[in-house]
Amino acid sequence: MARQKARGATLLFLLLTACSSGEEPPPLNYAQMRPIRLAVQSIEVGSNVRYPANLNFIGRRRSEDLANEAQNFLRNRLQAAGGTEFGKATVEEASLIERARETSGGMLSTEPTWEMAGVLALKVAIVDGLGIEQSYATSRVQIARSLSPRSSVEAKDNFAKTLIHDLIEASSRELEQSINQNLADKKAL
Repeated sequence: MARQKARGATLLFLLLTACSSGEEPPPLNYAQMRPIRLAVQSIEVGSNVRYPANLNFIGRRRSEDLANEAQNFLRNRLQAAGGTEFGKATVEEASLIERARETSGGMLSTEPTWEMAGVLALKVAIVDGLGIEQSYATSRVQIARSLSPRSSVEAKDNFAKTLIHDLIEASSRELEQSINQNLADKKAL
């Protein structure tokens, strides 16, 4: 009896999630993030992301959105404060895909069976005038959240935007911690 109630509650939740369009999250406000100042002449921002060939067009579009937003984040969060070396900030990995979730409960499981998963990896390197890397800091964040497969396209896109924001905010914390540990001598006051 309790199992049927739990299954009914899960079905109701999935139905309500499928019917709701989900609101578009507000854009990230970089002004609220304290800049990370590095003792370098300039900081070059780029991307080394390679997308798998079997990625569908929706997954590729969302992954490209994540990579572009991550580059905007790096441009806004990192500041060159002057020095003899150069900074290089790179998006190393950016993927945001919908996928079936592995469940352990069998066919009658009440667990959600669909998820959106994102991975974001960033690298900030200090290079000399010849382009030789002297030191670096990295961050890699992975988040997966349950998603109703019956959600509308608009709701899934809004869900993806929210996940992009969460990935960038988590990467921001992890990257700052890595910079404090690995590039402490390159931080400007």
